[in-house]
Amino acid sequence: LARWDHPTLGYIPPATFIPHAAALGLMRPITQAVTATALAWLGATRPFGAEHIAINYSTAELNDAEQLWQLREDCERFGVAPERVALEITHTSALADEPGTRLALHRLQRDGFHLVIDDFGTGYSTAARLAALPFTEVKIDTRFVRKCLRSDAASALVEAMISTARDLDLECTAEGVENQQILDKLAGFGCDYAQGYYIARPLPAEELEAWLATT
Repeated sequence: LARWDHPTLGYIPPATFIPHAAALGLMRPITQAVTATALAWLGATRPFGAEHIAINYSTAELNDAEQLWQLREDCERFGVAPERVALEITHTSALADEPGTRLALHRLQRDGFHLVIDDFGTGYSTAARLAALPFTEVKIDTRFVRKCLRSDAASALVEAMISTARDLDLECTAEGVENQQILDKLAGFGCDYAQGYYIARPLPAEELEAWLATT
């Protein structure tokens, strides 16, 4: 949930600046800066809490040995156990049949990191393919969640994805939860967690600390 705090344009969302950064080959320094900032905050302000930090990773970053070394180094430097770090990898990237990606995922899992399939439902996969990889959680894409109240097809898809996750012993998070009605429907389906503006909007670190103190 990185935001570019521009001095004149204000907060610029990732959907605006990330594609440009990727095209310019700047994703490695951005990911490293976001990772270090997040881990430094977690280690300093919530050293004994149950919270974990989730960081987006791409296939290119999974296959970047130096990037993964830096991730492990930052965890040690800021006193954050790998078990408190979740790496979110997009559905298509996560299930790409690439030996290097599979090896990186298994090594990260052995180190204790949680591995999450982001935007679940946007790519093709089989239960066998999911079961063969060391993921611990799936996140259902916003586009399905937002439609589940007004579309029977979307509702059935969300319920099926939650059921698949449960059958594979994976935790499940629904993205894009914006009202109580959607939250209730997801609870009825047995979804484990919810993420969205109804829960909380993206917050700067100091506001997040205040929000956590009230929950």
